[in-house]
Amino acid sequence: MASLLQTYADLKPLRDPVFIGAFAGRNGGSASAAVQYLVDQWHGTPVAEIDTEEAFDFTVRRPNVRLQDGQRVVDWPLNQFFVVTSGALNHDFILMPGIEPHLRWPSFAEAISECLTALGCRTAVILGSRSGALPHTRPVPLRLQTTAAAFATAFGVEPAQMNYEGPTGVTTVIIERLVRAGIVGASLSAMTPFYVTVEPNANAVIALVQAIDRAYETHTLLDVLREKAREVDQTAEDAAAQSAELRSTIGALEQQYDRARVGQTPKPGAEPTAADLPSGTEAVAQLEEFLRGLQNPGGGEGAAR
Repeated sequence: MASLLQTYADLKPLRDPVFIGAFAGRNGGSASAAVQYLVDQWHGTPVAEIDTEEAFDFTVRRPNVRLQDGQRVVDWPLNQFFVVTSGALNHDFILMPGIEPHLRWPSFAEAISECLTALGCRTAVILGSRSGALPHTRPVPLRLQTTAAAFATAFGVEPAQMNYEGPTGVTTVIIERLVRAGIVGASLSAMTPFYVTVEPNANAVIALVQAIDRAYETHTLLDVLREKAREVDQTAEDAAAQSAELRSTIGALEQQYDRARVGQTPKPGAEPTAADLPSGTEAVAQLEEFLRGLQNPGGGEGAAR
């Protein structure tokens, strides 16, 4: 089987590197944006990529076209590896702000394993994001999935139980392949409010970047993200002001969130976890009513879109 990995130069082992990746698809845009933010802020150097033509169905995800100096330029989906090295850091880093492939998942995972092995990587974290029953007025919960206790200590998040069986995503495929290569892996995902459709969600991006900073003692400036987060929050406030159903749903979600947090003593620096947010009957009923309003916007007050 031909390798999908395309290198720009010889890949040499780094200093105890940590891989941080994300793969935007139906969900995960905020996670990939978080990794891209790290690439930009940490000045990552591109070292390799995964063959685009072999991994995508372009009738499903079409390339973008833009004008540059009067010429039309086609931008194709790209899965690129960046390296960050600095004597001021405890680790070197390998960053991949990726896009979920449509085709050849086993070969795609093998290409990632091949690159990380060549760079001497033994630790990998794949970031994710998903929408859920979260009010925008509360901190972003994080969900950690791993079998390695060291990640729970690093991120200050208790791992979720891993007892799911059934169809899965590319993150699971990649981590399974990395584990077989001797690379310890974890997935860390942020929840975003289902009614805030801004993507990427700056609040989720901030939560993921801060989690990485805490875990690996890095320091990433967040001023640009905080300004965007204020815009996201204002969008949610404007939507709530126009919809009694949405305001009621947000209130129910706030109560549910707060009840889940009462009496808990989180670890220092820890984020709330998605597992802390059980689905209450009241919140579910409000959610269903609100979604019915989205499907029939002429039947009531305006709703967020």
